[in-house]
Amino acid sequence: MPFLVIESFRVIFLSRPFSGALFPSVISVQKGLDALSHATGPHILLFHEKRGLVLFSPTVRSLWPGADLGQSLADLRLFTEDGIVPAERHHLSSFWERISKGPGDYADMFVIKAGRIRQVFMLGFVCFRFPWGHLVIIIPGETPRELGGRIANPESWLAPSLKETLSAWMEDSDREALMGVALSAIPEDLLNMALVERHVPGSPDDSRPGYRLSYRVRGREWQRDAATEGNPPQEEKPVYMGGKVVDGEVVIGFSVYVGGIRSLGTLFLPLAKMPEAGLARLNGFLHKTSEALCLKVRETALPEFSYCRYWEPGGFRLEALREVAALLSPGDFRNIPVLPLWFPPDQDPLPLLMAIDRARYVTDILFVDEKKRAGCLLLRDVPREKAAMVRDKILRDKTMVTIDPPMTLGECLDTL
Repeated sequence: MPFLVIESFRVIFLSRPFSGALFPSVISVQKGLDALSHATGPHILLFHEKRGLVLFSPTVRSLWPGADLGQSLADLRLFTEDGIVPAERHHLSSFWERISKGPGDYADMFVIKAGRIRQVFMLGFVCFRFPWGHLVIIIPGETPRELGGRIANPESWLAPSLKETLSAWMEDSDREALMGVALSAIPEDLLNMALVERHVPGSPDDSRPGYRLSYRVRGREWQRDAATEGNPPQEEKPVYMGGKVVDGEVVIGFSVYVGGIRSLGTLFLPLAKMPEAGLARLNGFLHKTSEALCLKVRETALPEFSYCRYWEPGGFRLEALREVAALLSPGDFRNIPVLPLWFPPDQDPLPLLMAIDRARYVTDILFVDEKKRAGCLLLRDVPREKAAMVRDKILRDKTMVTIDPPMTLGECLDTL
């Protein structure tokens, strides 16, 4: 995939769409990089906590020749350990240890070996820790006094708007990687009729607009259109299935969930084509995509999908029950209806789990404890009085699992 070239006032920055993404982030970091490079010089690097180096200036290679996309912060550390004079090793080790311990801004300088870098005798390193990774700035210098003055007040370099924009760019790039998985999974015969949308929130102070992104296949390739829009209401919730009119045609939308819990975007198909698409087939597609996204999200630094760490083939670990329920219904999660499940002691639970998985709705969340041979199905947006119908008409005749009568999540937690 070709590099993206992001030009600022003093420097060019290299980046490219994250692994799996069909497009780069719609958010621009141009202004922020302009201001930062003007204050610090061009040797700027962004490290994603899982993807490594995702944006940097090619001029960095004059100081770190091995710099390339995908290199890790540990690679940069090895380079510095090899390049400094022996007397600085303990000092450098202490610096990297401070960085690894947690949030904060760190700045220090080190004497490098003679002749290692032309006309450079010292290197200053400034590291800003973010939830998504690290922003590192390397500053070459000649004397401790000159270099010390340049790195004395690094917190003044990062305006709140710059921090927000860098974080938004990083998070949206991760979301594009997830969207690439979803788009690539759409059945081929539905591609020409499919419209996929997702929303990108603007900045809290409205200085950066929000976007509604639309993905369509044109000429056998996915194309993305971006329209600016205001931020959606804080209370807006994804709907599994709903309709609207697009270009004079009624379309039905299906939320594309990550693990059945939070939505990444919406897949729209023409109402007239629904018999051809088939609801059962679409439900199967949404199931598989939801599970594939659970695995892909582990490459990201997106906190809203952190629940995916509990995902295993067959469902979520039972220990995640309380955390996931609190995401779905904060403050009232103990009243969510659930169906307790029990697996026969002499049978492999995986085929039974697969049968339940095929029978459930995408938004009903399956939790499993294979050692206890137990689990439960959390029924999302289902009143308790209708939970028995789900048990009797949807699950009982399609699986060989013992399904207890419905109870509230609170009652279920009290029995675990």
